[in-house]
Amino acid sequence: MQLLKIILIIILAYYLLKIIMRYLLPVMAKYFVKKTFENYQNQAARSPGRKGEVKLEYPEKKMGRNKENLGEYVDYEEINEQ
Repeated sequence: MQLLKIILIIILAYYLLKIIMRYLLPVMAKYFVKKTFENYQNQAARSPGRKGEVKLEYPEKKMGRNKENLGEYVDYEEINEQ
């Protein structure tokens, strides 16, 4: 009898979750899309420059021309095997 109760509860929970997700998932998806669109609009409004203008930002050069940071040089010779 206990096994039958457990199986019935599992089946009932499955169908209940299925019905809830049928109605809840589209609402959550609409909310997510709306928030993403609002964030995109806010970011576009805050960005400096005119519409259509391209601004390039380059990262700072960390290594530069300093050879101390380049690593160790290893001299090698190619060996012809015959």
